[in-house]
Amino acid sequence: MMDEENLSHDSSSSASAKTYRDLEDDKKWKQILIALAISYICISGGNLIGYTSSAIPSIRTGSSVPFLRILENEITMESKDVSLTDVTYRIQEIDNILESTGSEKVETTRLNNCNKEFAELTDSQASWIGGLGPLGAFFGSLLAPIPIKILGPKGVILKLGSYVYVLSWFITALAPNLSYIYISRFLGGLAMGTTFSAVPIYIVETASLKLRGPLGTLSQFLFTIGVLMSFVFGYFLDFRTSALVSGLVVLPNFIILPFIPESPTWLLSKKKIGEAECAFRKIRGFSMEEFQQLSHHRISLDDDVDSASNYSAKQRSSKSLLRSPKEVRSIFVVMFLCIFQQLTGINAVNFYTVTIFEIAAGGNSFLDGHSSAILVALVFCLANVCSYLLIERLGRKCLLIVSTTFISLSAFSLGTYFYLLETEYDTSSLSFVPLASLVTFVLAFSIGYGPLLYVIVAEVLSSRVRSVVTPVAVGVNWLCVFLVAKTFPGLLQALQAYGAFWMYGSFSVVSLLFTIAFVPETKGKSEKQIQDFFVNNNKSVPSTVAA
Repeated sequence: MMDEENLSHDSSSSASAKTYRDLEDDKKWKQILIALAISYICISGGNLIGYTSSAIPSIRTGSSVPFLRILENEITMESKDVSLTDVTYRIQEIDNILESTGSEKVETTRLNNCNKEFAELTDSQASWIGGLGPLGAFFGSLLAPIPIKILGPKGVILKLGSYVYVLSWFITALAPNLSYIYISRFLGGLAMGTTFSAVPIYIVETASLKLRGPLGTLSQFLFTIGVLMSFVFGYFLDFRTSALVSGLVVLPNFIILPFIPESPTWLLSKKKIGEAECAFRKIRGFSMEEFQQLSHHRISLDDDVDSASNYSAKQRSSKSLLRSPKEVRSIFVVMFLCIFQQLTGINAVNFYTVTIFEIAAGGNSFLDGHSSAILVALVFCLANVCSYLLIERLGRKCLLIVSTTFISLSAFSLGTYFYLLETEYDTSSLSFVPLASLVTFVLAFSIGYGPLLYVIVAEVLSSRVRSVVTPVAVGVNWLCVFLVAKTFPGLLQALQAYGAFWMYGSFSVVSLLFTIAFVPETKGKSEKQIQDFFVNNNKSVPSTVAA
């Protein structure tokens, strides 16, 4: 009789476990889809950063775009018998047709003056067009805690980020002079700063432990997709049309996000217990009946809800936080990671892709600057896919160590090549080194430091300080983006190319040592286990079974 009861109990347990596994699979897909919807806004951030690469040449050349210029060159090569006089005559015929449409002379004069201002764009003005985006993101990140507290992470993405992005792009598309472009770039930066603060907060507060890492890399992956899209837009479109299309890219947010639940953690901080529970079940994939049937599997879920329900009560003043050694240590780690990420020189590479690729190619002209930029963006995208596959296999810290190691090696090898060029050493047998170094640099950054930074930031910080410190950390990161991009031309003059890349390589080595000594492995660990790392003087703690 006892054996029959045991068999019945075992079969019941097996059936329950099977049902739970099926529900776990459904839960994962729902979390993935929700994370994709929340992270989609990061594509617009990539559009904003990548826009200047092709927009600045387009601004200077009017409506001319790379694709048309290449076609023009091919036609010129195939039709050498066509004289310059014939071409000029045909252009004049087109101008006469346009003037016959009834445009007034005053409007024509205004447009001519506008075109003249754009055509005379200086290097300093161009650098501000590129730099005002990251600078706006810096201020947006610092201001983000206020709207995140009021509207919630999803509310910030929908009601602030999406609307401001659209406004920014349409101002750029219709800009009558450079001042409007400056304003639009800064507004876009504000949207980027607030959304890049809100997205990791939402992911870490809603994703299960197994999915928290991979889903956290989505923002960086979609960001690189946005960069790639902007390079492609710039290849075929002028700067105004490219801005208009980038604005249209934002529109799906207004359709999708209203159906996405708000962060349960934020809802609980507002004492909306019922809404928080419904949102939690919707995100995790359980219906009301299934949730009740699986009550014996809710230990990890209850831990998450309990942590979230105390969100508001755990808020402390800045002075009290500074008295807590574990909070200070975690903030210390986060801030230095944000600084070191940019001191690797990644955005010196991003903002000056064309120049470095021309040097790396040894003067070969089979790739123009715009094609090179598209190639770089493709490398970023593919490497981010690799990061998504590796993050739960190798762990955050291990992948960060591997990434930083190869970043430093590639920076030193590129710097050494530039030094040999400077000393007039025969580098004909080493012509592969700069291109190989640059590709390695981009790959190493994209599989580790790039997508992992915000994942580690969100996981290392406790729920008591996450909503306040994360935006500040993101702001520090964007400020460093601005500083690196603005100072690189000066470094080329002061230190030469080899000195600049040796400097970036040295910072990468320091970052490597810092990671080994102070950064915890957060894979599969609960918030309490991660915080214990800082309490136990940086001694590792065992992982928990991810839910």
